[in-house]
Amino acid sequence: ATATELDPAWTIDNVSLSGSITYVWSWKIYNNNGYLNASAFANSTANPSLAYCYSPVISLEDYTTAAMNFEHAAKFQTTIKELCKAVVREEGAAEWTELDIPVWPGTTSWAFVNSGEIDLSAFAGKKVQVGFKYESSADGADTWEIKNLNVTGSK
Repeated sequence: ATATELDPAWTIDNVSLSGSITYVWSWKIYNNNGYLNASAFANSTANPSLAYCYSPVISLEDYTTAAMNFEHAAKFQTTIKELCKAVVREEGAAEWTELDIPVWPGTTSWAFVNSGEIDLSAFAGKKVQVGFKYESSADGADTWEIKNLNVTGSK
């Protein structure tokens, strides 16, 4: 099945936007495939921004280990690897824990690659939200495309 829109249970939090941008995260469809898209590049300008897109609460209560992975693409990369992260937080927490993404896509095409396994075991046994932090600066406002998020674990 092809998702035609972002699951309404997901939340977009625009922490700070600048310039002419009114959003960072959007849902796009290309060749009948839906994906999450983030960019703060508008009017030929890299606009500083900070925005999150995150899941509803996921229970890891019966799990002893947990991990997440997803597919992503980013053809033009300036600051994306330093500023953009996978994130997780315990239910009710205000602050996000930033997680490094092991595998980034190449820069020659919009080819999606798997992020590699991102360990969430520190959150096993808890209820969490997972998502993505998009940050940009005047030095770079890269486009980041994300699809097929998986959260896995063992009991």
